[in-house]
Amino acid sequence: MTVEAAQRPHPVQWTGIALALVAFALLLARSSFLIDDAFISLRYARNWASGAGLVFNPGEADPVEGYSNFLWVALLAALARCSIALETAALVLAALSSLGTLLVLERTLRRDLGLSPATVALATLALACLPPFVVWTSGGLETATFTLLLFWTFARLVRAGPDSARARLATGALGLALALIRVEGFLWVLGLASAALLARAVRGAAGAAGAAGDGRDGLAGRVAVFAGVALGGLGVFVAWRLWHYGDWIANTVHAKAGLSAETLARGARTSASWALLFLWPALAAALAPLAGRARASAVAAGAVVLGAVLYDSAVGGDWMPMFRFLAPASPFAALCLGALLERLPRAPRAVVGLAAIGAALLPLWNRSLAPRPLLEALAFRSFRGRFETEWERLETTRARSAEYASLGRALAQVARPGETMTGGPIGAIGYYSDLYLFDRNGLVDRDVARRAAREVGAAAGHDKRVPRSWFLDRGPAILEVALVKARVAAPPPFGPRFKDAARQLGQRVFAEPGDGGLAQASVVSAHALEAAPGLEAGWTLLVLRPADPASARDFWQRIGE
Repeated sequence: MTVEAAQRPHPVQWTGIALALVAFALLLARSSFLIDDAFISLRYARNWASGAGLVFNPGEADPVEGYSNFLWVALLAALARCSIALETAALVLAALSSLGTLLVLERTLRRDLGLSPATVALATLALACLPPFVVWTSGGLETATFTLLLFWTFARLVRAGPDSARARLATGALGLALALIRVEGFLWVLGLASAALLARAVRGAAGAAGAAGDGRDGLAGRVAVFAGVALGGLGVFVAWRLWHYGDWIANTVHAKAGLSAETLARGARTSASWALLFLWPALAAALAPLAGRARASAVAAGAVVLGAVLYDSAVGGDWMPMFRFLAPASPFAALCLGALLERLPRAPRAVVGLAAIGAALLPLWNRSLAPRPLLEALAFRSFRGRFETEWERLETTRARSAEYASLGRALAQVARPGETMTGGPIGAIGYYSDLYLFDRNGLVDRDVARRAAREVGAAAGHDKRVPRSWFLDRGPAILEVALVKARVAAPPPFGPRFKDAARQLGQRVFAEPGDGGLAQASVVSAHALEAAPGLEAGWTLLVLRPADPASARDFWQRIGE
């Protein structure tokens, strides 16, 4: 198929796009969610927009960069100034980004690589139906926008033919946005530059300068301008970061980073689970050298997929559902798939493409072609000591995020002005309560993030978690909270319902490593809640507060009677 023919609309092309968009919308409706960590970015954005500064805890003496996605926070802050609900804004921005990625993929396959309409339709549909791509269109984080920037930049860098100075600067601007939207964005800038040069080398070795989309003209200069603009702009940002936060790298890196044998093993199990569950992305990337006319672009895209796998393995994977760190590799794998399918006759092409799509969809219905015992052997999460499939983890995450949001709204009714609280999940609780939080995971706390001690067997991102008692010298007013979906009278008297609820809260807290001593330093109070969004009438909030040893001893003795 000639490049000129590829420019013209084709019925199969439009049908394929329409089918991909419908499938994507239906799957997104099934899997959409908001994850608790997203509310950290939302709180930073809201505080920034309201004039409190780019901080998590307004009024703190030394601001802490507890987010990993500056550009995402900036975009949300701009929308917050327009009085747009940030929970909705985050989901809409991400959905538009994924739609953009689908369109960039379709255009790249059709116009830049000159693939046939049927192949373009199959590859675009494959991306639209790939669970990590679909699931991380929601979540409330920057993943979908990062994916768009990553793939769009790649497509502009690798495509054939000369371009203007303005086009090169535009590609550099995309690279700068890529560097600013994730804390490790500069690595992806370097990775894309390397991938583009790899494509150039493959074209040169094959002597295919005249093949569709595979000319070498201008690529080296394009890469040089791209890297210069992106890394130069990033240098200015790092200087600002050092001035504002007093550190050249985000605090989240200190809280989460650290190479160890355990981290690498956990990351390798994560990546292996992704490859087994979805099959075609890893396989298509590995077979990219077998592609035909689009071989150079496919090899470069396959290299990006490999880079994503190496990054995921190096950082120890992620506890969130559906492989967040590997979702941005999805359009690159789809490009490889399209380049490979083009080599097959029309009928086998359709069979292979649809089979790949169907196999990858299974995890959205809690199914998999990979045997469950094999997936359990590769288990990379440690929550509650039991194995969860990706769909089960998604459902658990939905439920926990809703619970944290309810706790935050309840605290907004109960907490007194100026009170502080220790928290592990600080996202929705902090966003809805607006309390000053002491972060047990260290994302917004320098002291915790820089601890040398590490919790063995922790889930990714929770390696430096500290107990609640670690913050006692800071005088927190609240140590832990729990919702009871019933009226529980505040003591005294110590009724059986209050005793049972307080006992359960105490057992949960005191059983955690390092918090056993709180049994001699805390008491529980009960607070009736008013009906509100996310809170039904008749609920009660239990609050675990610090207390002197005599009061604590008397309280828990009476609870045990």
